[in-house]
Amino acid sequence: IASIIAMKEGLKFIEDIGVQNIREYESQLRTYFEQKASEIPSMKIIGNADEKVPTFSFLIDGVHANDYTSYLSQKGFAIRVGHHCTQPLMKKYGVPALSRASLSVYNTEGEIDSFFEQLQKALEFFA
Repeated sequence: IASIIAMKEGLKFIEDIGVQNIREYESQLRTYFEQKASEIPSMKIIGNADEKVPTFSFLIDGVHANDYTSYLSQKGFAIRVGHHCTQPLMKKYGVPALSRASLSVYNTEGEIDSFFEQLQKALEFFA
């Protein structure tokens, strides 16, 4: 029963905001994240579809994904690290691991700013 109640509340949340409003806001977050990422020369986002959701698989040249992801985790950022079910593809391209950050309607540009501030500190730490 708890799952059904939670699903109902989740659907109500989406209906109250509106799917189109969510789509537009997430598009703004995606653009903002990509702009901030472009300021870090060693950061490479994997995947660049025109209509992609604001989920970013990325790597940093010269720093293992486990290292900076662990650092960010200690700072309160919940991002994933690993193969993300693409081991054969990653092996083909020689990528040991990727980090993945996902944004949604409940995130803010301020949180993105904080993420990149902490990422920069992580890169300085591991340099």
